[in-house]
Amino acid sequence: MDRDLNRALRASEFPEIAYELLDVEVLNGPPDARETHELLARGNLTVGGVTRRIETRVSGKRLPDGRLRAVGVQEFMMSDFDIERPTALWGLIKARDDLAIRFDIIAGALPELATGMFDN
Repeated sequence: MDRDLNRALRASEFPEIAYELLDVEVLNGPPDARETHELLARGNLTVGGVTRRIETRVSGKRLPDGRLRAVGVQEFMMSDFDIERPTALWGLIKARDDLAIRFDIIAGALPELATGMFDN
């Protein structure tokens, strides 16, 4: 099934799932560097060469060394990205349409996004 999913995702032509962050909104009160905050991240997700704008709820926190940590899950439907569900055994086994990408990202601060977001 891995080979079939890679074929459905057109992985040989588009080997990466890409995300471009456009903006972030803090959802739970004024930012405090010591707390984890619920964020709404808006961006473009590209899967199999097809790009869609998405919104993702993220738990975010500034780490003691100044980097940012974001943890969350993005669920989507393969059909939203024009991906045909892979099958095996002449169609007797079919993959589900829904997928979930779980992420735990640690990144350096980007001045245009992070400045002031978690500062007092």
